[in-house]
Amino acid sequence: MEPFSYSGKEVQFWSITGKVVSSSKRSETHVNTSYGTARTSSGITYSVPRVNSDVVVKQEFFLLTEDGKEVPIQLTGYDVPVRDGHTVTMIGGQVPGKGDYWVRMAVHDTGQSWAVNNDVQLPHMWGLVSGNRRVLILLGLIVVGLILVLPTFGASLLVPVVYFISSVRRSNALIRRLKQHMDRLSRTALAVKPSLIA
Repeated sequence: MEPFSYSGKEVQFWSITGKVVSSSKRSETHVNTSYGTARTSSGITYSVPRVNSDVVVKQEFFLLTEDGKEVPIQLTGYDVPVRDGHTVTMIGGQVPGKGDYWVRMAVHDTGQSWAVNNDVQLPHMWGLVSGNRRVLILLGLIVVGLILVLPTFGASLLVPVVYFISSVRRSNALIRRLKQHMDRLSRTALAVKPSLIA
């Protein structure tokens, strides 16, 4: 599959096609409790619990490939409509040393593809952009600006603010390009009729 290059780094993509077997879904509820404060009309302060719950869908199945191998697939937080017997192409991506992740799932029987990872987080997970580096550079530029132009404080903040805005724009453009690339890979996978389809 066609790789994606950015700033000297390359994301390699691969795919696995097979029939879905032993599919299952379950939901996990995560409950978080935090405490805030409230005050009575007489001025007494007391603690008030706040309970939040999140439901996370976990989907698991095996892909039975043409050569008889069973590849385990586990998805967390994504609920893709697929059942046993469907022919599916899973698309994964990897930057060496940064981990490999499933990114798209193409269901040939329905002609639909689904994102199965967070497109916004993938560039960070693969090390294509670094939020920490951006913050450190911003802080460094603020300090340098304060030292060089202390009397004109407002002007010294202009350079780091402009840098930060352009950095966010570059990051958003990268996310958009990467998403388009992965969507194109999905469309290409769906256009091919696997020999597994009867």
